[in-house]
Amino acid sequence: MLQRRILGAVLCGAMSVACGGGGGGGDGDPDESLTCGAGTEEVDGVCVAVDLDGSGGSSSGGAQGESTTATTAAGGNSGSDAGGVGGSDSGGTSGTDAGGTGGTDAGGASGSDAGGSDAGGSDAGGSDAGGTGGSGASGGTGSGASGGATTDAGGTGGATTGGAGGTGGGSTGGTGSGTTGGSGGGGTGGTGGDDGISTEPFDCGSRDVTGATEVSGIVAEDTTWSGVVHVVGDVSVRNEATLSIEPGTKIIVGLGYEIDFGWEGSHPTLLAEGTPEAPILFCGETDAPGYWKSLSFQEGVDPASVLRNVLIQEAGSEDVYATAALVMNGPVLLEGVQVVDSGTVGVSASSFGAESTVLWVHDSAAAAGLVTASGGLDWPDNLDFSGNQYDVIDLNWATELAESGYFEAKGYGFRLWGSFPGLPDDGAGMTFRVGPGTHLDSSIGIDGFDLGEGTLLVEGTAAAPATFSGMISARQGTIQHAEFAQLELLGPMTLQDVSVAELILAEEASFTPESHGYRGLGAQPLLQVTTESCAIVNSIPSDTEFPSGGVIELICSIDTEPLSLPSIGGEYELSYGSGGVPEDGHLTVEAGAVIRYSFFTVAAGATMTVEAGAELVGLGGLTVRGTLDIAGELDAPVLLGPEAGTWMGLQVRAGASVVIDHAVIDKAGGRSPPEENAALLLEAPIAITNSTISNSSSWGILHAAGDTTDYAESNTFIGNALGDIGEL
Repeated sequence: MLQRRILGAVLCGAMSVACGGGGGGGDGDPDESLTCGAGTEEVDGVCVAVDLDGSGGSSSGGAQGESTTATTAAGGNSGSDAGGVGGSDSGGTSGTDAGGTGGTDAGGASGSDAGGSDAGGSDAGGSDAGGTGGSGASGGTGSGASGGATTDAGGTGGATTGGAGGTGGGSTGGTGSGTTGGSGGGGTGGTGGDDGISTEPFDCGSRDVTGATEVSGIVAEDTTWSGVVHVVGDVSVRNEATLSIEPGTKIIVGLGYEIDFGWEGSHPTLLAEGTPEAPILFCGETDAPGYWKSLSFQEGVDPASVLRNVLIQEAGSEDVYATAALVMNGPVLLEGVQVVDSGTVGVSASSFGAESTVLWVHDSAAAAGLVTASGGLDWPDNLDFSGNQYDVIDLNWATELAESGYFEAKGYGFRLWGSFPGLPDDGAGMTFRVGPGTHLDSSIGIDGFDLGEGTLLVEGTAAAPATFSGMISARQGTIQHAEFAQLELLGPMTLQDVSVAELILAEEASFTPESHGYRGLGAQPLLQVTTESCAIVNSIPSDTEFPSGGVIELICSIDTEPLSLPSIGGEYELSYGSGGVPEDGHLTVEAGAVIRYSFFTVAAGATMTVEAGAELVGLGGLTVRGTLDIAGELDAPVLLGPEAGTWMGLQVRAGASVVIDHAVIDKAGGRSPPEENAALLLEAPIAITNSTISNSSSWGILHAAGDTTDYAESNTFIGNALGDIGEL
């Protein structure tokens, strides 16, 4: 190829270059013909020296500029990589890095690498060229136009051809460098390739298989699919085979067929690397959801396998063995994978390739996802679930959790349902972490998720609490910043800033000393204590908050361990089985607490203390054989009354010790016969002051014969049916 490099515009006689006979252009008469000698050529009426095939220099793009005379230095005269072709600088800059038009380096081809011996050769479009090969254009920068494969487009070492470099013309140089255009000195960078991940939906388009390549059976050798491929039977890729699928390939799958990788522990590889402009499409022969079975990867699949910019549509048939449209039991990298119109679950997984990202699951006939083993808990980032029957990730009968797992928020929740088997070996040694913002639902078809001997670590934050539906049961662990519908504690656990609609404390449960910020969730939350001893209530954090409609249900026994019932906003309900305070027991009802009971007894040798502002709401009666101390205050009296109607009242048995100050005893005396009963039925004298006895359905007070206490002094009686004070 003729490659010219302008050495300078030379008039006849100005240099030792002969213009040749015929008048040599002495007076520049346009009618006279100009004959130039060897090595020169007529250009606009003057003789110009030319250099053939780029032989004039030794350095990329005309390093001869330094020894050139009569140069105008347009574009520089000393650069190392003129025109952006050749040399070690990946089609860098021309001239002194310009690619201009004067001097020895004027965009031409002096030099063994610039548009000369390497233009389109070993460097131009070769190992370092900015383009894909090319020819040094006359007077241009020779930076690669078209043609020739490149192995190092733009010097990046990638196999992908770089974008087109500069196209000559004096000042346009530049290279593509894989994905980014290189810089052309004084010129324009090339356009790089695009290995991005699509965020736009793909479409199967035509399903015409005319002329398609038909495939079925075992693939045991390296194979490449391209164009349109028609799957006419089950395909099993096995052994060490690599299946490469070229960008833009469309795979049309026949009714009920499956494409499987890694049969019986073999180690095949799938390289399906589509581009946003040319995705790889797996589609059914028709657009019916669940038309074909699945694209499945087994455990032995080579971790180098990749699905990039891929559509999987109409898979997930009703075959009993079809767990999902995309079955991920091997560590395949997913980047920009779209699963659409599955006839069952969208994606089932026991494993994903590390750093998988951008997975869409749309319009599945069941859940978007299914976890089949602990490794499948770590779903790719940038999930997009929509239009599925359930936009959740399921754990169900098919799930086998054999190791610790991390439930991580990916924008969608996990659901435990059906006949979910729970944990093997009672979860011993297993730890289950739940990350910030994660939702876990165990409300459908099961009694809840029992971690057994496993450890529960909930790592929510104030900005992104973890949330739970259904029952979760745990014996050990720490829960931070979370909201539960139902939580059952079966052992000592730390709760920090946790809201629960229904909290059950059972077996060996308790709050650890590090606990704080427990709150009842909703208008009517429940804290139910079913442990043998009610003493667990002592461990309730002091900053616990309940709405007024909340209930703390004590289905437990008060024993000899001192028990305090703090005011936490809700009301305590003492079950009939609680019995009361046993001998040697001590119960304190703290200031402001509200206690509801049926029948309650303070046994001989037991003590019950009621602080100011507390309320004792009775359905039956309160019987005292031991010690009762009610210490109200003027502005915070203790209230003793019924939930509705009347209650039996307070019975003080012989030998008891009772002191009452600043109390209101209302609507008592509900025993028969009325004439033998009272709001205060006293077999032993008591000390009562500054109190009101009102609205009794019988007497206000009936005391034993011989009791000379003046109960009328400092007390008030209002509306008692049979009288204020009488004698038994």
